[in-house]
Amino acid sequence: MEATTKETLNQLLIQEKELANKHVGKKDSLELADILFECGRVYNKLGESFTSENYFRKSLEIYKLKNESEKCALIHFQLGKVCKAQNKWEVALNYLKKSFQYYQTSNDKVMIAKNLNVMGLVCKDMGSYKPAKEYFKQSL
Repeated sequence: MEATTKETLNQLLIQEKELANKHVGKKDSLELADILFECGRVYNKLGESFTSENYFRKSLEIYKLKNESEKCALIHFQLGKVCKAQNKWEVALNYLKKSFQYYQTSNDKVMIAKNLNVMGLVCKDMGSYKPAKEYFKQSL
């Protein structure tokens, strides 16, 4: 599986370079943001959380410029998980809360539950068991 993941990453990096050449001077293409996001996901799968975080942040900048709220919410969720893996718990919670707010507004019950669950895991990792328990209960 890891070989397939690396092949996918290589294809994405080639696409990123091609887009960069195609849109010289334009760093705000939604197509580029999508590729940056996918690179972030693949690097995260490979366990390279710091590289993953950088790709997610780059894609988030573009999505914010383009007012792509749903994409921003998804990236905030991904960044929350990445920061949790890096033991940056407060940062993780901030990202997750931003994502949670969007999904509450859009009434996406699946993503609300996922956010609450990860928020519970972050609190548990921090040793904040009471809030963790509350997040876990709400996620059910």
